[in-house]
Amino acid sequence: MNLPFASIIIGAIISGSIWFNNREINIQEQDLVLEDNIIEINPITNDDNIRGNPNAPVTIVEYSDYQCPFCQDFHNTMRRIMDEYGKTGQVSWVYRHFPLQSIHPLAKQAALASECVKNLANDKGLDGGKLFWNFSDSLFLDAPDSLTLESMQIIAENLGIDQGDLAVCISSERYMKKIERDLLDIAKLSQQVQGIGTPFNIVISRNGTQVQINGNESYENLVILINTLLTQ
Repeated sequence: MNLPFASIIIGAIISGSIWFNNREINIQEQDLVLEDNIIEINPITNDDNIRGNPNAPVTIVEYSDYQCPFCQDFHNTMRRIMDEYGKTGQVSWVYRHFPLQSIHPLAKQAALASECVKNLANDKGLDGGKLFWNFSDSLFLDAPDSLTLESMQIIAENLGIDQGDLAVCISSERYMKKIERDLLDIAKLSQQVQGIGTPFNIVISRNGTQVQINGNESYENLVILINTLLTQ
């Protein structure tokens, strides 16, 4: 999926509605900053970590950091969103990596570990995509305080992944290119979005409307946004 569309950026929370492309979008409790620029990120492919229907009318692409407390909150919010909209095929969730290594020393290892779990599971004939999400859900349960290399290994072992295999995979940085690909998106976005942070989300509707959410966002506001985009 190519994503070169005009965009909206959601910032601080206020009440009101906005006009976009000469039509009113009734999203309350938001401060929406209009951007008429072109945003391009890497296409969504089978190599991405996708939860839900890959052909859903609304796709949420999240750039996240496993050691970020705001990302933990948003991850829990997105799980609620997927419980409501994912089961009916209306929303898909794409997880991409944005480890802030300068302030989160274990973020890169956690990102590597998640990709290692996925691919080691596939090598064993297991559902690597499903285990990626199970691993991520478990990491975020008590993160960032509980995040250690040991906790990553224990979670992986509970999912059927050998701790030794995981340690070798992490230390070799076998899937670093995948993470670097996601970071290239961030580098592009940083040129157009001031103060980009984690989590950072791009919400895309079926007709190409693109909404950027810089930071954590509430479940209630996401529901308003999703319902608006589903009517387009």
